[in-house]
Amino acid sequence: MHQIFQTIFPQILDKIPSPGVLMLCGNQEKENLITLGWLHFGSIWNYPSLTIYVRSSRYSYPFLLENPDFTINVLSKQYQKEIQFCGSHSGRYCDKFKETGLVKAPSKKITVSSLKAAEIVVECSIIGNVPFLQEQISDQIQAQFYPQGDYHQQFIAKILNIKEK
Repeated sequence: MHQIFQTIFPQILDKIPSPGVLMLCGNQEKENLITLGWLHFGSIWNYPSLTIYVRSSRYSYPFLLENPDFTINVLSKQYQKEIQFCGSHSGRYCDKFKETGLVKAPSKKITVSSLKAAEIVVECSIIGNVPFLQEQISDQIQAQFYPQGDYHQQFIAKILNIKEK
């Protein structure tokens, strides 16, 4: 775990909030990419952990409820256009893999794919989730980030594997 905090997390933190990292989630029939700019690393319940934040209106949200596994894919700056595309287009209406040319690769410990182009892949499995509730958030944050009341859900995941290129 010590290596994670010293070498890998700084490389990932360099990418957030912008341009972001790509999360890949889904099931055997369909996988989707979503750009994430909010991540939280730590340790919970004696596991190295990663917490992601996804709004319930996002196409990826039900995938996370159905299958607890996902990958975080850190790409080099040359993929900034692809990262931006995945953050501004919904998988409901397009195939992000076809549109961006990003290629899936098998993950080591989970069934959800990773991205072949990723410099770092973090394989995770959700062990808890917590909704953001209106009464828990300050008025200032609500006005800035939630004017429509579309709150994020926190998905707390155990880190199962980290792969570096």
